[in-house]
This record gives sequence, structure tokens and C-alpha cells, in this order.
Amino acid sequence: MGDSKYSKRAQPPYPGLAGWSLPMPSILTAASVNVLPRLVHLQHVLEWTHERSKRPFPEERSLQARARAVGPLSRSHGPRDGDHSILQLMTPVPKRRWFRFGLWVAIASVAFLSGCGPSSPSERALGGKSVLQIIQHPDSVQASRLRPPSDTELEKQANADRIQVEDFEIVGDAIEVPAAIAERIGSILASPESYSWDPKGCVPIYGVRLSFHWEDSRVDILLCLECDILMVFQDGFMRETSNFDPAHDLLVAELKSLFPDDKEIQGLPIQSSAR
Repeated sequence: MGDSKYSKRAQPPYPGLAGWSLPMPSILTAASVNVLPRLVHLQHVLEWTHERSKRPFPEERSLQARARAVGPLSRSHGPRDGDHSILQLMTPVPKRRWFRFGLWVAIASVAFLSGCGPSSPSERALGGKSVLQIIQHPDSVQASRLRPPSDTELEKQANADRIQVEDFEIVGDAIEVPAAIAERIGSILASPESYSWDPKGCVPIYGVRLSFHWEDSRVDILLCLECDILMVFQDGFMRETSNFDPAHDLLVAELKSLFPDDKEIQGLPIQSSAR
């Protein structure tokens, strides 16, 4: 892995090992926060499936009733004539029950190892842990202006089955974001306080694209600074859209420092001062 010019921060881990991008003194804290709740959840799942396996399934209850109708088995003389079919029908039931129990254990184990569980607001807003980690620990960041789409292009994007970041045309050259600004923008986007969850009825016109690079991966965030809506792409494909109303002023301030000669960006109001 190449050295990042952005700081001496730890680089993000392999995306499949989400939640382990911490220095060594914090490993115990990470274990208590991330691993222990999942172990407790797995224990509850196993206890539930164990208790459930003790109860007969509907088909087993039916077979037991049929066995009682035929008559009790004789311990001294073995099963009576006619009992063999009942036993043969009943034999696979415990096997199916243990198979279901094993299936539940396998599902719970896969869910635990893959990191399934409640996600943070930031992960939800950005489309996942791997996106959040790249934004917090990029190798490089670029900022670009986007050409406003025509009405035809807006309609095409609204009806498209899959939106790609290449559908939004860049105007001019990309700007290399300085390390200090990149770190501040990453912190803003990673904060759960930066997002709101109320639905909006506006049609976003994305004017700025922020591209976060880490090794061979790339996260692009498109910003509409009028609706305060962002769209997240990972490796070219759309992951999520979210509202960033609480972070409007912070992001506008950083963008004004990146685009000092852009009249449209410089004319954006700071909402807190306008109230």
C-alpha cells in the first residue's frame, strides 16, 4: 500500500473487515463495541433455535397422533404389525428438525462474520461501511464542477434503471483538494449530525462532485447545494442518496475555499447567517 499524502492516519482495512480501522490501543474498545453485541445476538439466536427444536413441528404432531391411533408399542414383543410404516414416516422428522437447527446456526454464523447488524446513521446515509472508511482515509481527493443537465437528461436520469457517475458531465479540470480541507470534508460527511431524514419533493441539480480515491477504489459524492441532497457512488455505481441540511454551511464554506473564482459557488448563502 502506498503512503498517503493526506496524513499519517491509519489506512482503511480490507472492505470486508469493516470496523477494524483502529490503532492497537483501541482494539479492546472495538471488541467491546462491535464484537460483544454480535456475540450476545448470536447467543440469543442459538438459544431460540435450541428451544424451538424441542417443540414438535406440525407434521411430527400429526405422525405422533397416527402412531397413538395404531396402538402402543410392546417392549417385550417389539412393534406390532402395521407399526413399521408409522416408524418409517416418523424417522425423518427429527432429521429434518436437526437440519433446520443447523441451518439457523449457519445463517447466524454468516451474519455474524459478515458484520450484519444495525448500521450507524453515517453508514446508512452514505451507503455502507466501506464508503465511510474510504471517505475518512483517502489517498487523494478531487473536486469538480458539474454541468447542469438539460430537461431531457433529467427525465432520462429519473427513468433510468441504473444511474452511473459518468452520466454527470464534468466541466473544466478537477481540483486537487489540499489535505487539511479533505480531512475536514471527510469529517463532515462522516458525522451522523450532518444528515436529516425528512422526505423532500425537489428535483436535485448536482453541481459539485467530490471524488475520494483509496488504492483501486473510488467513492464519488455529488452535491446539490440548493436542495441539500447528495448522491453517493462507489466505483461508478450509485449507492445512496441523503439529505445533508445540517451540514450545508460547513460544506459551502469548504467549497468556497476550493473554488475562489467560481461566482456561482461564491454566491451561495450561508444559511445560518441568512436567518
